[in-house]
Amino acid sequence: MKDNQPNTNLQIAPMTKRFGAFGIDLILAILMGVILYLTWGTHGLYRAMGSDAIYQKAMAFYDHSGLYSISMVDGRYSTDGAVKRYAPIATAENGQADHGYALYLNDLWHFYTVFLPTEPNIDEVNGVAPAAYYTVSYFQTKIMGLPSDSSAFDINDETTYSSVDGFFRYALNDEGTAVDVTKKPVLKSAAQTLVDAKDTATLTRLNDAFFASSNTGLTYNAAVNLSEQTYLVGLGTSYSKTIWARNAVVVAIPVFIFFLLLPLVLPNGASLGKLIMRLGVVKKDGCRIGFKERILRPWVLVITVGAFMAFPQSLMIIAIGVLFALLAVNFIIAGRDKSGNLRSLQDRLAGTVVISLKGAKIYANPDEIQRGEAIDAVNVAPMEQSVPADDYLDVDSVEKDKEEANR
Repeated sequence: MKDNQPNTNLQIAPMTKRFGAFGIDLILAILMGVILYLTWGTHGLYRAMGSDAIYQKAMAFYDHSGLYSISMVDGRYSTDGAVKRYAPIATAENGQADHGYALYLNDLWHFYTVFLPTEPNIDEVNGVAPAAYYTVSYFQTKIMGLPSDSSAFDINDETTYSSVDGFFRYALNDEGTAVDVTKKPVLKSAAQTLVDAKDTATLTRLNDAFFASSNTGLTYNAAVNLSEQTYLVGLGTSYSKTIWARNAVVVAIPVFIFFLLLPLVLPNGASLGKLIMRLGVVKKDGCRIGFKERILRPWVLVITVGAFMAFPQSLMIIAIGVLFALLAVNFIIAGRDKSGNLRSLQDRLAGTVVISLKGAKIYANPDEIQRGEAIDAVNVAPMEQSVPADDYLDVDSVEKDKEEANR
């Protein structure tokens, strides 16, 4: 200790032991957090925070669109949905009753002519209501690229009612005597002949027109349209907030127990890790810490963890880096104080130092330290004091006194 720390029988804890103690506390807190997350966070707390209700709404929205494949268990959506993907050629092995392009076309027809016009949570388009905007005509002309001028249709000339450089044309009525613009489009005659022959190249090109491996195509564009709906975006934002709140609770409980509660109740302000490493916390002058110091010390860690939790889940990797950077600042950059003692930021904030408890003698206050040293001085004094000259015994005077007494 230095001059401003009169309790000279205390030894400052080495940084290696302090790191070890913190590591023990951190590992225990992480283990508790993982257990809480797996047992409580993913079930009871997940539902209590409203996350599950929001998730069910979002999955129902995706499911009703017809574009997504979502699993259900006991009437509840159990897994995240994914856009339906189909193989180009229908086989017994892949379980498809029809070729991929036909299944994609069915999904798109439902999405644009049933879901978008009737779903109450679909956005208006340029001030036009979804029911008025997403019509069969919109699907035929804007999505499938079929001509809109019905007066030019020639039943004997397929090119007049087909998509330009595409595979599809308008379907004919049941009698085959006129174009029926209200029916789902069908393949052009040439394309249909190749499909009937199960021409792999044609079926693959048809499949890619709806959903290519490069994330392009009609179905992919429809999925993007769905994901940008205000209702779904709002659900996503609300869900993220509830997940953040859940994670904050799961993180806060172990942090509170291992870094706030235990140092408040264990001897010498020690955490469980410090207790295992036989470390303690005292004031700068070497005296026992009080309630104020026990409360002040953990706040640097609380702020550090709070900064970590402030990051959204999408930036969690960056957040972890920030967390370790702040811990490094706390334990390393803080370094030594003016007295030469290793002190972290929380020690500077609370006016404390971390000591080794081996052989340590901690006093309640400076007066107690002084009284302890005074007792030691009293014990040594008789060995060092000399007897005053006036207190020596004079033998000659004693003999004279005896002679006078005999007379």
